[in-house]
Amino acid sequence: MGFLLPVPIPENCGSSKTLKRRRSCSITSSQWSTTENPESAARRALLAGLATFPFVTPAGAEAFCGDEEPFWAHYVDWQEGLAPIAGREVYLRVLGNQKKEKRAGVSPLIVLADAGLPWNYLETISALAEDKRRIVFFDALGCGNSAPLRLDSIDEIFSVASEEVMAVAQFLELKTMHIFGHGFGAAVALDVASKQQSIPVKSIVLESPTLQGGTEKEISPSQLIGETNSKVCIRPSIQGAQTDTMRKVYTSQWNKLSEVNETAQPVLVVSKDSGPRPYQLKESIQDVRIGSSRCPHLERTAEFNAAVREFLTKGDPGTKKK
Repeated sequence: MGFLLPVPIPENCGSSKTLKRRRSCSITSSQWSTTENPESAARRALLAGLATFPFVTPAGAEAFCGDEEPFWAHYVDWQEGLAPIAGREVYLRVLGNQKKEKRAGVSPLIVLADAGLPWNYLETISALAEDKRRIVFFDALGCGNSAPLRLDSIDEIFSVASEEVMAVAQFLELKTMHIFGHGFGAAVALDVASKQQSIPVKSIVLESPTLQGGTEKEISPSQLIGETNSKVCIRPSIQGAQTDTMRKVYTSQWNKLSEVNETAQPVLVVSKDSGPRPYQLKESIQDVRIGSSRCPHLERTAEFNAAVREFLTKGDPGTKKK
């Protein structure tokens, strides 16, 4: 079974118990074992019981995007570090425990950020781990703490993005999964779900989906997240953004508008209250309007998480027995 090798945080990055400091520190390939390949080291670490840490955060650490952490969070397992994915190092952060997940009869949720953005600004979605399901974040397409990646075209971006999602799922040995996508991450989620995959996609959550390109002449990380948003977890996402990939996605011509209605999986679309959609949704797709920004998960966190939790619960047979 493949898993993350716990990566030690350099002394100048502060206490390793503080999640805020852990995630803001650079993790390099030199921190992997030099006597065996990364995947073997990760497997060995897992067997030795070294890959699981208690989710305990000192007072003052901004573990939930500046909000006070809930009581349950102190009892959630979590792992983070670099993993050998598709021949390069990809930063993963996994909340939850596979055994508890199996007992609860729920499937894990893979979370996909907007184009070129690290996972951090989506941190409030961690609350869904309270349902015993694993929540999987990763820095996609060479952004954040992942190994840099140059992609020359929108076709290459889509191809690599979809392959990366499946590679992460295979590395974690997932049997089934739900996929959450924000912005361009929604288009990637639909792309993954539309293909015959070895790991079934049970349902899809799309937050403020971007389903066509060529809509912007220029784009910035703060525009994608929300220029007026002051949540602390957005800072690492802005600082670690891969702006070249971001520009290619939003200035290139591409269109996935039809895929939202063609997918066979249940779909939840969550977006702001006002404004027309550039596409029509079929009746079987659940449509929820929350807040007034591009990131309702940050603007109205409790309401957003409640809507997503209810939707995911419907797709998990174990939760229906309760």
